[in-house]
Amino acid sequence: MFNMKMLHKIFLLLFLFSISITTQVEAQMDTQSESLVDSESITSPYLDVTDLTEEVIYAISNNEWELFKKNLSTEEIEFLKKDIRFSGLFSELTTEEVIFSQGVNLDDASRQTGLTKKELLDLEPEEVKEINFTYNPPEAVSCFDYYEFGSVEVNLFNELDTLVYGNEYKFKASVINKNFYPVVETDIYVRLYREQPDEYDSLQNGDHIMGQFLIAENISLDSNEIKEIEFNLLLPEKIKTGQYYMVPYVVSSDRYNMLGLTFTDDISGPKIPLKIKGVSSAIYFDKNSVRKNGKPHSFISFLDTMVRKPILVEVDVVNETTEDTLVEVDWRLYNWDSSDEANKLSSEKLEYEIQANSTKTISYTIDNVEESVYMLSPLISNKYGDNFLNIRMQIYDIDTPRVNYPAVTGYPLQKNKENTFFVCLHNTGTSQFVDDVLFEAVIEDEEGNIIHHYSYDGKVPVGMTGFSDSFIPQENTENFIIKTKLFKDSMLISEDELYYSCDDINSNYCENKKDFKSGLIYLFSLVVIITIVILIIINFRKYE
Repeated sequence: MFNMKMLHKIFLLLFLFSISITTQVEAQMDTQSESLVDSESITSPYLDVTDLTEEVIYAISNNEWELFKKNLSTEEIEFLKKDIRFSGLFSELTTEEVIFSQGVNLDDASRQTGLTKKELLDLEPEEVKEINFTYNPPEAVSCFDYYEFGSVEVNLFNELDTLVYGNEYKFKASVINKNFYPVVETDIYVRLYREQPDEYDSLQNGDHIMGQFLIAENISLDSNEIKEIEFNLLLPEKIKTGQYYMVPYVVSSDRYNMLGLTFTDDISGPKIPLKIKGVSSAIYFDKNSVRKNGKPHSFISFLDTMVRKPILVEVDVVNETTEDTLVEVDWRLYNWDSSDEANKLSSEKLEYEIQANSTKTISYTIDNVEESVYMLSPLISNKYGDNFLNIRMQIYDIDTPRVNYPAVTGYPLQKNKENTFFVCLHNTGTSQFVDDVLFEAVIEDEEGNIIHHYSYDGKVPVGMTGFSDSFIPQENTENFIIKTKLFKDSMLISEDELYYSCDDINSNYCENKKDFKSGLIYLFSLVVIITIVILIIINFRKYE
């Protein structure tokens, strides 16, 4: 017969033992759960955490997130929720929160949809997610009220149907500024392409770039002015036989695209077809073989969005000749594009032995991924021509503002006559807008006197957005400078100066200035002569 005190002790020991076992089991389960979520290998179709996050970024950038989310496992969702970039994608947001998450308030959303605020808030969150809102600052205007892409037109002319390798040929170009204001500090390029024989490859990736040439440098064009330009094209010593064409591009101040986009293979001025008689074999990049982190790259498409990690770029080099050849490749890496030499981040020349009649895969790794947009431009420059690629990519979760063409609507600046300064800004990153941006512009005369100052402090949307400011000059001014600076988080990220000179734009504008100066000189001379005559008379009378 058990003693009651002894029985109580036994129950107490059993109770404490059970608590201890339960605590250990729960701790072990928590450890296993944390290991499952934080591990580089999780139970999923993805090889590791990086693969999963990269697939999520691709899904978001291609508007496939909702479908992608439905196929995620519980473990994958738990892992992604721990990443601050993705945690909000799984939370149950209200309709109003969904609207705000796209960078707009209820007033903006109402204006863009035509719905009242009440009608908007009555929608389900999932319905609101389907609406593509765009953030616009209250001060913003339409960029395209002032800036028209392709507003400087270039037409190329050639009298011959067939060109022969190794020879030099003369071409003509007609340049037309269709803007109602001058375009200054302008460069005009032509690019030579060799057509890909396969139409599908051409549609996907464009044609082979075989050289780019500067045919006019630092010219100014008055409003509606037409300039005729002549230039020579020297064909490479061993260029390959085929169908070719040339296209023009116009860039102002090494950065503002007035015709075509030099970083693309499908947006340019009008083509001029050429047939070139050359050699039967060459050494060049296989444009259709480019891969980024193992995935095919398409040149004729929107920018691929990459996760913020090292990017391995691979491309095949084709040697069609009968000789083993040592090929030098210049791996040029740029921020945004190559028009402005200041955008070049690095340049590394590497040599590769390519066997005769063979193809070799070469690669380059972008290690320190810190920019919102990269362009890797490998170049082979030899007797077969300057063959290069423009491989661009956007980096997820890096936002950087960019200036696109500041100018004035009237030239020259006239005293007491209203004029307008305008500029276009945009976010080169993946977000709806980039915050904490300061843009400043100053218009100065030749002596450094400030004619007008404009600044914008706030958010810059992803779409091209215009800002304008009217001002009234106090003097007639034919020569002046527009100075601009762009800051992000109080750090200067770009600056530029555009020079307006009547000698460059139209010498007739200088006549008023010359006449005014001549008048001053004449008046000063007259005063001096009269003064001398008076002094002579006074002096003569003094000695009478």
